[in-house]
Amino acid sequence: MSNQKKLTNAEKGVQAAIEKAQAGELISREGKRINPKSLENLRPKSIGDQPAEKKQEIQSKGGTVTSEKKAKRRTIQEICQAVLAMNLPETVSLTDEDATRLVEQIQEQTGKRVSVYDAIVCAQTAAAMQGNTKAAEYIRDSAGDKPGENVRLDADIMTEGDRKLLAKLGAVMGIDAE
Repeated sequence: MSNQKKLTNAEKGVQAAIEKAQAGELISREGKRINPKSLENLRPKSIGDQPAEKKQEIQSKGGTVTSEKKAKRRTIQEICQAVLAMNLPETVSLTDEDATRLVEQIQEQTGKRVSVYDAIVCAQTAAAMQGNTKAAEYIRDSAGDKPGENVRLDADIMTEGDRKLLAKLGAVMGIDAE
């Protein structure tokens, strides 16, 4: 068996193109012969066609960038919790103007430009304070306070046949089935 590295389909294609170019058989769309030296820098387009080391390097870089972006981005839950923790202005219910003030307050507190998420949460909060129950549910659920659904199963799901099968398996394996 040979110790040569197994080539991917993309690498085989590049190798075949280089061989054709060296033989003068590779012609461009414009009808010109392609110089073999211009093909030396060809790389596979798909990550799946990359060599294992290169594939690992690309994926590692992508994972690092994704992690950094995720760490910088606030979640809807964090935004909702921050807005819900704010003290209300003197007015009892929020108006669009109050939602705008909330957005400005978030901007002052964080020192960053307000995201669309921030604006959505402020608008939903204003709507909730004016009596919109769907907006109130959205804010509550997004803040992580969604009530859980307790489902209780009282049915006996094991049949007599299932019990007999378990007893037989237990006897074969030397386990007490009771």
